[in-house]
Amino acid sequence: AKVRVVYQAARDHFKQLNLADSEIHSIKEHYDIAEYMVLYVGMIEKRKNINTILAVADELFNQRQDVTVVLVGKIGYGGREILREIKKREKSNVRYLNYVDDETLVRLYNIAHVFLFPSYYEGFGYPPLEAMSSGCPVLASHNSSIVEVLGDFALYFNPDNIMEIVSKIEVLINNPEMRKEMGLKGLKRASFFSYEKFCSEIKVVFNEVLRK
Repeated sequence: AKVRVVYQAARDHFKQLNLADSEIHSIKEHYDIAEYMVLYVGMIEKRKNINTILAVADELFNQRQDVTVVLVGKIGYGGREILREIKKREKSNVRYLNYVDDETLVRLYNIAHVFLFPSYYEGFGYPPLEAMSSGCPVLASHNSSIVEVLGDFALYFNPDNIMEIVSKIEVLINNPEMRKEMGLKGLKRASFFSYEKFCSEIKVVFNEVLRK
């Protein structure tokens, strides 16, 4: 009875953009991204399960060379060791961009075909919500707060099952109609979270306390 859940929100900056084909081509060329793009955004650290992303990238590369896995994020706990593994693959189908500004990040969300989030646990998890706000289909671990935040509007997987993840990426890449449908569902889910709603619900909590 003493607990209230007040959800956070992605910043308004993250939204669906109407990018010209020439701009999409320019971004892909700049970062050396192939036809299809799988995006991860978050810290490069152990709890984020980056090694599974790299194993997925290896399996994808064995099957096809038209998919690039792009990782964006700063180095966290255990990240130096992970970074060495990332760099081994940068000549194949993995690109590590470290930090990028918000203007670039929202464009990456918009041009990605799949957003991949295989964390072992999350307190809230902003990046999947940012991806949804940008119209990008989300594939995520079925654990911790992730399911509560994303609801029925994402595809889920066991974070240790590499072949399951690869299979679901393949399904999305090969099915543009499904990607479009998931993108629209994600936009609907993202609209549930807003700073206006967050502030309003916080005010309600404070007013309840003050009345007592």
